[in-house]
Amino acid sequence: MPDTAADDIVLMVDELVTNAIEHAEGPVWLRLRLRRGCCVICQVGDGCHEAPRPRPSDPDAESGRGLLLVAALADTFGTRVTATGKVIWFRRRVRDGRIPAPRAAPAIDY
Repeated sequence: MPDTAADDIVLMVDELVTNAIEHAEGPVWLRLRLRRGCCVICQVGDGCHEAPRPRPSDPDAESGRGLLLVAALADTFGTRVTATGKVIWFRRRVRDGRIPAPRAAPAIDY
């Protein structure tokens, strides 16, 4: 995938996982999927039922812009409340053509 898409995806994943760890409760999980070889779907779940929302932040603040970054870099994103908490997700196109699917490695139980 193009470097710019990979960099954007890493930044968005980092923001969502950090938010879940800092502001939510319960176990935090991450799921990344390559869909149809052309877009990445990220889902981050936690045990908090409250949907995240962008908050105003001072221009000099070191935090408070994570959701704004995700909104700017993702093709689409949203939140879904579940019985055990919530899932926040984004979808980002990585290229217009199809990317060859990676070879699946056998699952290893550590």
